[in-house]
Amino acid sequence: MSIICYVYGRTPGTPHMEVLPETPLPEAITVARRLLADRPECGRADLWDGDDRVATILQRGARAA
Repeated sequence: MSIICYVYGRTPGTPHMEVLPETPLPEAITVARRLLADRPECGRADLWDGDDRVATILQRGARAA
């Protein structure tokens, strides 16, 4: 199954979405961290495997929501 990564801005709006087909969770976390590093205006990324949120990665200096 694919892991879906949603990258959320610090303000309300539509998140950026990446589909990570057949990616193991540790690799998906690395991708999410890279996506956050490339988007300093974003605060967090959530990784979803189907209906389950499997990880939340915070941008450096961001607070958990």
